[in-house]
Amino acid sequence: MTEIGEESRQRILDAAEELFLERGYDKTTLSTIGERCGISYGSIPWHFGNKAGLLYAVVTRIAKDYSGVMIDGAIPLGMEGLERILEGQRFWDNHPKEELWHMLELAYEEVPRETLDQIKDADSTWHQSLVTWVDRTMDGQPLPDGVTASGIARMITSFNRGLRISRHLGGPGIDVVEPRESFFRALALLMRLTS
Repeated sequence: MTEIGEESRQRILDAAEELFLERGYDKTTLSTIGERCGISYGSIPWHFGNKAGLLYAVVTRIAKDYSGVMIDGAIPLGMEGLERILEGQRFWDNHPKEELWHMLELAYEEVPRETLDQIKDADSTWHQSLVTWVDRTMDGQPLPDGVTASGIARMITSFNRGLRISRHLGGPGIDVVEPRESFFRALALLMRLTS
């Protein structure tokens, strides 16, 4: 089978994104995606692994639309970095395609091993970026007893995921602004950051 060209790949991703949002993950089939984009559905798993791998590719493409957290591969130090992290998390708050993240979280068991490894690598890279930001921002100043840079990094990612799940379960009426702002003010106090 010949490799799918970039134009075909984009058509598949476009069709999949539309159908996942219209019908949901469970009611979208590779066959309907193939019909929508005019490409044989048999080519789709060859390129993306399976439907869950395709969903991951769709979400990753959307996430790449926002790259404002990092500058030259690093999060800016101090309050500027904290503001950028907050801005990056706000990206999904009212994003019209936020539901795709929830679909992906529910489909993790179906994600091909290779794709799951990519997800874990991306998570590990992000975690390490946050740890490095905390360490560089603290610049040798001690954190409170029992608090570590790795713990702060996990707090940031876990808080954002938990807030997204609450919003998913409670609907768009769930306030994400106040809890996120409160969390980041608390984090600024914990790290003794000033604006």
